[in-house]
Amino acid sequence: MGEPILQVRGITKLFPGVRALDKVHLELNEGEVVCLVGENGAGKSTLIKVLSGVHMPDEGEIILDGKPVHFKGPMDAIKAGFSVVYQEHKLMRNLTVAENIYFGRFPMLKGGLVDFRTLNRNTQKILDDLGMDIRPTAKVETLNSSQSQMVEIAKAYSVGARIMILDEPSASITDTELNKLFEIINKLKKQGKSFIYISHRLKELFEIGDRVVVFKDGHYVGQEDIKNVTVDKLVSMMVGRDIGKVYRPKDRPIGQEVLRVEGLSNDRVTDCSFNVHAGEIVGFAGLVGSGRSELMESLFGFRRKSGGKIFIDGKEVHISRPKDAINSGLGFVTEDRKTTGLILNQSVGFNTSFAILDRLSKLGFVDRKEESRLVDESIKQLSVKTPSPRQEAGNLSGGNQQKVILSKWLLANPRLLICDEPTKGIDVGTKQEFYNILDDLAREGKAIIVVSSELPEVIGLSNRIYVMNEGRIVKELGEDQMDEETIASYSMKE
Repeated sequence: MGEPILQVRGITKLFPGVRALDKVHLELNEGEVVCLVGENGAGKSTLIKVLSGVHMPDEGEIILDGKPVHFKGPMDAIKAGFSVVYQEHKLMRNLTVAENIYFGRFPMLKGGLVDFRTLNRNTQKILDDLGMDIRPTAKVETLNSSQSQMVEIAKAYSVGARIMILDEPSASITDTELNKLFEIINKLKKQGKSFIYISHRLKELFEIGDRVVVFKDGHYVGQEDIKNVTVDKLVSMMVGRDIGKVYRPKDRPIGQEVLRVEGLSNDRVTDCSFNVHAGEIVGFAGLVGSGRSELMESLFGFRRKSGGKIFIDGKEVHISRPKDAINSGLGFVTEDRKTTGLILNQSVGFNTSFAILDRLSKLGFVDRKEESRLVDESIKQLSVKTPSPRQEAGNLSGGNQQKVILSKWLLANPRLLICDEPTKGIDVGTKQEFYNILDDLAREGKAIIVVSSELPEVIGLSNRIYVMNEGRIVKELGEDQMDEETIASYSMKE
């Protein structure tokens, strides 16, 4: 193998109070997939932003084709052949697939009008080359998450990107869609395209990666050929220790019924009935689009319900908005932390205390001293990595953002806590912290619902599992019935 097309040498990036990257390095060869892994806060996202021209490094150099390059902004990186497909897609939802792929580069007719026939024909050729079953004229707002991701890759392909960086590409797609993504990556590898692939789902790395590079706390830890490493070895490199058994025993004492739902329906789910007891973790499984999140949204008042009843501690409650749910003793760790979980431009402290400001207020004035005490206590309890409670929540890593959301609800002290994809996009070490926190809460008598697409997670945590399929609860599984094959069969059964 010849000289790497990309060499990252001694890159350091400083922010106020934080050394996000400390002399890290990485190499990438032509036609290769290098997997970049590490816990949240390891520096992966910062390196992406350095390579894409968003951040300027404070030290070190980027070598491309044997020559140093200096990016003054994202356009420089794009011209050099870099493209990033972010976890939160950057497409313009009101435009078509073709318009997104060629935005700013439209073929024009005389008179300054867009040549839509050529635009759509050129787009169709790209989609055909990549084996993507998407119409050029489809509006992006009609696409699912996987299709949007494919459009991002097609856009990168159309501008001749040589190095594609995929940031958590599997976070919101099914296994079938992931296999399709892998087909496209392998097709592009044969054309000499190279990839930096970032994912917290370690199993994927062994399916798509050639080498794996590990970061921890902004430092380079090491690299391995993927064929020479195990999951246990990777975890040990990432967290600096053997995390041991991931899930605790489920010997939690089960108490009285806290929640009972009878025949709940909305625009996406039909006639759903279930219950949850104190001390119990109840899982909801099913394919993406099966209605799990939509059911929880109606339970919490995010989504209007068209029928059904909700009972808390045996008493019917009427929930039409989130405030009603909070007043009824419910908390909700949502799937989308950046949109519905946090106010990103507000401080960690504000986000942590937001749900209990009424309790901290007297005569319209917030007791700032008590608020500060509770926030500091919460940050310490959940080991939130932040320079200060005054740090904007949007500047934290994904795992630490998730901890802030959880700390908000712990301060609110709900009877029932709903967790929708609670470990989405966070690292294996932080995942175990979350699992232990949920177990502790259940042992304290909280009732907990966990919605998860990761079958080992929902099985490892739950006392019972409800399986959903096409908007209905199709099966309740006891602890002795839980296995991935059984859940999958009910999830896909017509």
